[in-house]
Amino acid sequence: MKKLFAVLIFLSSITIGIFLTLILYQEFERQTLESQKEQQEIFLRQLSFSIENYFTEMFHSLDYFSKKKDVIEINNYSKDEFKNFFEAHEHGIRAITRVSENGKIIFTYPIVESAINADISKQQHNKEVLENRKPVISEVFTAVQGYKTIAIVCPIFN
Repeated sequence: MKKLFAVLIFLSSITIGIFLTLILYQEFERQTLESQKEQQEIFLRQLSFSIENYFTEMFHSLDYFSKKKDVIEINNYSKDEFKNFFEAHEHGIRAITRVSENGKIIFTYPIVESAINADISKQQHNKEVLENRKPVISEVFTAVQGYKTIAIVCPIFN
């Protein structure tokens, strides 16, 4: 009888130990997942803030650039203006393009000859600009230069 009682106590102790270990593990797992969730939320808020700041900064730069006389008139100095703007913002842009009021590409830097005179008036963001005469940030699309992009469009109207 003593041996049976000792075996029952031993088995009960092991069962209780396993049960407590399982409960502690589940609590540890819950706390770890909650901590990771909080860290990811902080990271995503910072990322969202950075992206928003980037687009705001780029929009203001493009808005200023679009009001320059050489950009509006497309004259002999325009190519230098486009080149300088592109080189100053090269870390975040693939190209800068001047489009006519009809939706045709007048100039693009870096220069892609096949893009010049391409009609991009059917692109949704350009339709919006032509209709509303207000700046637009596009959805992702394939540019006539051949790559996926997001356009920040600042209209120039005389």
